[in-house]
Amino acid sequence: MLLKVGLDCLILSLSHRRLHTSFIGICGLSVFLVDVALSCAVGAVWVLGPASPQVSTCFFLAHASAMFSALPLPVLGLGLLDYACFHSAPYRTPWYCMLTLVVWVLAGVHSYCSAFTGLIEVEYGRGRNALGCAVQDSALVVYFSVGIFIHSLIYRYTNLKQLKADEEKDLLGETKWQSPPLYLSLTLGFGTTWASYLFMGVACELLGLAVPAYISVNILWLKCADSLLVGLMFWLRSDWLGPYSDPPDELCQWQVYWHLSRGHYAFGCQKLELVDSPC
Repeated sequence: MLLKVGLDCLILSLSHRRLHTSFIGICGLSVFLVDVALSCAVGAVWVLGPASPQVSTCFFLAHASAMFSALPLPVLGLGLLDYACFHSAPYRTPWYCMLTLVVWVLAGVHSYCSAFTGLIEVEYGRGRNALGCAVQDSALVVYFSVGIFIHSLIYRYTNLKQLKADEEKDLLGETKWQSPPLYLSLTLGFGTTWASYLFMGVACELLGLAVPAYISVNILWLKCADSLLVGLMFWLRSDWLGPYSDPPDELCQWQVYWHLSRGHYAFGCQKLELVDSPC
């Protein structure tokens, strides 16, 4: 939990200027506050030990895992709705705060109905028993990481292979060089930025490491999901809006990939056109 809080602080320090500009940003700030509260609660129980009240560490972890496991689906849905409909609306920050509070209340109701806070005796060897807590993981985070990672690898490999073949034909004078489609450019940009994070999620799944939801649902995952939603809306609207003047994602430079797909690059105030020649 302390490592997660430290990671939260690092990410928030890098993107604090844009937290209020999107629903996922406000939700990320709330995740940080809940992480701090949970760490303090678990630390207090651990320090007090036998002198602590009738609330155990298992109580906090079971409820926290149930609450965090309920967050990804509504966050993705409301985040997509935000970028599709409400992102340019005035006075949207209070609405973001209210929606975030509603999501946490619903997650609390889910936790109250599904969390089991009692201790479970587990046999893990010959005559060896241990007491453990029943915590929940987030299946949606796992599917998200595995699905996006596999799609980006396969799609990039297939299309880059085709682009390489077109370039070779161009060198032989058989065809004209075609710039990569916008969807491929966005996939390259997203995959290059988030490949290491997605690989960690896939590796945990392949190794059979069940990560509790209060660890896997973090600000890093929220930023990854945010980049995916921004890239999706950028792709859908790019034909008539062009590159956003100020896209709400400070990690993936979407304008660069828009210019790449259109056959030219933009560096500062200069625009260099790609010519249809082997040079």
